Amino acid sequence: MSPAENRADLLVTGRYVYLQDRDKTLIKDGGVAILRDSIVETGSAADLAARYPRAARLATDHGLIMPGLINTHTHAAMACFRGLADDLPLMQWLQEYIFPLEPN
Repeated sequence: MSPAENRADLLVTGRYVYLQDRDKTLIKDGGVAILRDSIVETGSAADLAARYPRAARLATDHGLIMPGLINTHTHAAMACFRGLADDLPLMQWLQEYIFPLEPN
């Protein structure tokens, strides 16, 4: 493996790693190696720790790690109003600008 292929900035480990693959793989005592904003490898925590000894660590002994899970939470109607009065407190923004524009 070349040095560029064997790098990670962060190693996140936990009790379980649940992969979003076709087999719904569950790795007990697993981890995720990350370089900048990309996942570079998943596997057992011990193997990843040996492979990426310089990576910062974030360990959650009883946690569930779900790599690749992206927060797609959105309010579609509000996307149309992005930037509209966005300097106001939340409730004022909602009640005076957003709610009156949303369809019932």
